Amino acid sequence: MSWKGKLVAAACRRKGFLTTAIVYGLGGRFFTREFYRAQGEIAAKTPGTGGCISLSFDVDYPEDAESLPEVCEFLDQLGLKASFAVIGRLVEAYPDQHRVVVRAGHEIINHTYSHPANELLHPHEHFDELSAQDQKDQILQCHRVCQDLLGVSPPGFRAPHFGNIQGRLFYETLAGLGYRFSSSLSSAASPAFGLPFSTGHGIWEFPVSCCPRHPFAVLDTWHCFRKQKARHREEG
Repeated sequence: MSWKGKLVAAACRRKGFLTTAIVYGLGGRFFTREFYRAQGEIAAKTPGTGGCISLSFDVDYPEDAESLPEVCEFLDQLGLKASFAVIGRLVEAYPDQHRVVVRAGHEIINHTYSHPANELLHPHEHFDELSAQDQKDQILQCHRVCQDLLGVSPPGFRAPHFGNIQGRLFYETLAGLGYRFSSSLSSAASPAFGLPFSTGHGIWEFPVSCCPRHPFAVLDTWHCFRKQKARHREEG
């Protein structure tokens, strides 16, 4: 890895005021350019890595659930399969829409029972503010709902809002359910610089990609179009 790549890697692991000022105020484009370049250098040295994309959807709101049949139809037209991170309470409220996802052959992953910090389902409390037992209960409740209503056992998990996890006990809970992976970190917060890595509990962590222009933001429709002051709304 180049010295620039090493500098970017170090900055990614230090999320503070100074790093944020450097990234956003003094060279966001330089940062993201070196981020992806360095990530490519790492991948080139990793056996078995090649060009592939993992597509996922977070079903966080009622309108997301209502749109599932349409999304699945569109993916079928493209010949694509995806992962859908589902919330237990929304599966209970919209079981038929979620069953469309299963029948279409897509993957269901656990996204907690009520998605703490979701303003409709579980406001005023973040996932990382819960006790380890309450985190475990959120995961187990969603797991049981998926089994009971969808007839599937999720193979993986995604924490609400990426990165709100509490380390060892969190991964032990996933391992106890037989899960194989988590996708709960952003690339910028990843110790492996955005590449998949083993957590040491039989669980692989697959970080989600960051926005090419805003390296501490996840590349998703929420960042681009849906949130207040979305950064790419004017671009369509």
